Amino acid sequence: MGKIAIIAGEGVLPEIISRRLAEQQTSPYIFAIGGTREALRPFAQEIWPVFDLDLKGLLHRMLAYQIDTLILAGQVSKKLMYQRENLDQLLKQTLDAEDNNDHALLGRIVETIEKMGIHVVGYRDILFDLLTPRGQISQRGLTEDESKDIAYGCSILSQILPLSFGQSIVVHDGAVVAVEAMEGTDAMIQRAGDLVHGGSVIKMMRIDQDERFDIPVVGPHTLQVMAKAGQTSLALEVERTLLLEKEHFLDLAANLDIAVVGVDSCLSS
Repeated sequence: MGKIAIIAGEGVLPEIISRRLAEQQTSPYIFAIGGTREALRPFAQEIWPVFDLDLKGLLHRMLAYQIDTLILAGQVSKKLMYQRENLDQLLKQTLDAEDNNDHALLGRIVETIEKMGIHVVGYRDILFDLLTPRGQISQRGLTEDESKDIAYGCSILSQILPLSFGQSIVVHDGAVVAVEAMEGTDAMIQRAGDLVHGGSVIKMMRIDQDERFDIPVVGPHTLQVMAKAGQTSLALEVERTLLLEKEHFLDLAANLDIAVVGVDSCLSS
């Protein structure tokens, strides 16, 4: 691996990846969407704020610095993709297709980047210790009712995940309360809490999802949002979900009495 860059969206994931790379003597160049974030600065070779989605400009700057490897990490609002007046011509052309689900859309962006000679890589190997293990993760295990809701949620996900939506779902007393769409997991959890106080959250990914740009993540904030919504258990796909700020996450799960478990893919058979 030569010079590496990160296009950093919101959240702590870019910081965690940057810190790990710096510890391995591979400090990245960082393009921070939404502005320069000071938390990233100690780990970066250089850091640039990105306010407009100018893909051609970003790629030309990377090539000028002889960057040959790129990581995409952090949250980028899907709404930005629909504000076409703020996009450069290259990105507009890349997005111009009938199929704009997350998997297809991000796949086309990665294809465009790699055509410029920059290799897009994932971060599974960098954060392998944060991948969800199998079985009970939290201090408390599942109740019988929570287990039933999670099993039912998995049966629903097995049908909708191949359609590239519904990465997360909330189930309460055997009924689907909310399904994640463009708004993201935390917003979906809040929406579910406005409808029903209670339930279980199940989070998975489609079996052919490209892990270079879209490994699902949860962290302490997810648990806090769940607690406000009254949800009492969280099921995550084994080795395909990242537990960010893991020690704090587990302490918070215990304090909030939320059961967290790692479950096998509902699409594995």
